[in-house]
Amino acid sequence: WTLVHVRLQMLTIPCQIVIQSSNIDYTKPIDTDFQVCCLTPAERDWERFIATIIRHGKGRIVLNAEVYCRGILSGKFQGTYVALKHKS
Repeated sequence: WTLVHVRLQMLTIPCQIVIQSSNIDYTKPIDTDFQVCCLTPAERDWERFIATIIRHGKGRIVLNAEVYCRGILSGKFQGTYVALKHKS
């Protein structure tokens, strides 16, 4: 969510961001603090996302992230985010 929010703020496109769907697969136990690293989508995916928001007032993008606990890859997350442009 934060990655989408920051990118849209940089472009000054005011939007409401919602999670349409998400999935997480845990491959190792997470029993203490953890870190999550969101993988940046390809630039063409961002460009299509932004163009769709501008043209249609909403856009959808899929983000993937990796969850690390004690430095070990412990899970993978995938979320589909929808940005709804605020009406002017």
